[in-house]
Amino acid sequence: MKKTLFVIPRAGLCNRMLAISGAVELTRRYHMRMVVLWVRDSMLNAKFSDMFEPLPFKVLEFTDEQSLAFKFCYKAIQSLHPVFLISNIEFNNRLYINPEYFDRLKDHHGVLDTYYDVALDEDFSMFRMNRRLQPLLYPKSELQNVCGVHLRRTDHKRAIKRSPTSLFIEKMEEDICRDPSVKFYLATDDPEEEAYFKERFGDRIMTYSKRSLDRNTKTGMEDAVLDLVNLSHCKRLYASYGSTFSRTAAKWGGIDYTVLEIDELTNQ
Repeated sequence: MKKTLFVIPRAGLCNRMLAISGAVELTRRYHMRMVVLWVRDSMLNAKFSDMFEPLPFKVLEFTDEQSLAFKFCYKAIQSLHPVFLISNIEFNNRLYINPEYFDRLKDHHGVLDTYYDVALDEDFSMFRMNRRLQPLLYPKSELQNVCGVHLRRTDHKRAIKRSPTSLFIEKMEEDICRDPSVKFYLATDDPEEEAYFKERFGDRIMTYSKRSLDRNTKTGMEDAVLDLVNLSHCKRLYASYGSTFSRTAAKWGGIDYTVLEIDELTNQ
């Protein structure tokens, strides 16, 4: 009988997508089945099924980690005596160098508890946005010749420091000089930045009018997925430093992306 890899994806939307994608690679490598334990929390308070169509493997959804349902399930998993694999960003850098770390999964059940990916090649083809949300998207044909811009702000200090607004303005103005008809799809978590770009570039800016920016709500997470998919349909993407959202949008859509960043040492 096949062994099972139980995956507990952590943190925000794209971190979880990366964790699941990486886990799928492990199940292929070690010929395992896969079960995802999707736990809602303050960073992502929405069901998987609120945002996506079903995956080709089981996804168990829990209201929170303190729920009786989650505790019962986790205790049942422990009774299988699995190999526990706990990973984070720093640890993953070592996993790339030492992939044999995962060889412990051979002939064993496993638990992967992570907020990042554990494979070099991300495959997001398994993710399909909930069809209920599809009418809210821009038609894909309208974005095929549009440049995506992801401006990450609010709580992401590294993106604010390393990817200042001025870099995006400069790059967009260069594009306009080359192609006066160019348009941009802007995704940002900062309403003030969005207003500034609309004032500066006028109707060149395309946006999705978000109903909520609060990731602790179902509506806020649905809006995040809509922005993500719209970005993935653009012809290319200008990305924010250190943002898994930028990277996931580009990888999901199979488009080129450029991280706009200043050198931290030279500040240029």
